[in-house]
Amino acid sequence: MAQIGEYHLLVKSYLAEGGAIAANLIVVAGTANNQCKLPGAAEEDYNLGITVSAAAAAGDPIEVCMIGIAKLKVNAASPAIVVGDAISSHGTTGRGRQWTKANAKHCVGRALDASAADADIIPVLVNLFSPPAT
Repeated sequence: MAQIGEYHLLVKSYLAEGGAIAANLIVVAGTANNQCKLPGAAEEDYNLGITVSAAAAAGDPIEVCMIGIAKLKVNAASPAIVVGDAISSHGTTGRGRQWTKANAKHCVGRALDASAADADIIPVLVNLFSPPAT
């Protein structure tokens, strides 16, 4: 089976806030303009997108895919992710997980591959949205 490649249609540069940030993670807006950081514990931050490069330290530049297809590290052991699932952030790790009403308010996109294992990297159609409250 062929793997889905990455197609970054809209990528923006930010400066990392709070320390190093790896590639393939979900990031949210930082405290200052043009900064991004890993999500907060409340998981209610608005997702900016998925990192497509890494920042070694706070203040380093990092590229974020805001529209397109990007690879995302996931926590998928429970519940498993299936193709088409809405994906949200998993706590402060920046990893993705299957969205449910109970775990987050905002989604980064839709899974393009399935996963049932933690630390898998899967392609995600990056399409930032907030699911309906119902």
